[in-house]
Amino acid sequence: MSELVPLLSQSMPAATVVEMNQFPDRRLISEMARSEKPCLIFLDVATAPQAGFEALASMAQGLSGVPVVALLRGNDPD
Repeated sequence: MSELVPLLSQSMPAATVVEMNQFPDRRLISEMARSEKPCLIFLDVATAPQAGFEALASMAQGLSGVPVVALLRGNDPD
């Protein structure tokens, strides 16, 4: 994930890129929905799959309509 932030910042200089060092909880997701209003989220599920999928479920409820790209270690359709 750390390699992605500079690439996004360089490729889309007008976009605000925010890197978080932990998975957001429901409170933070609600806060993001009110203040930051993200238009795209990259979620590192590979680092901690269980926590990543829990965050993904919370995002689906709190940030409905915002696309989430789940980053995995390999091509595993399951």
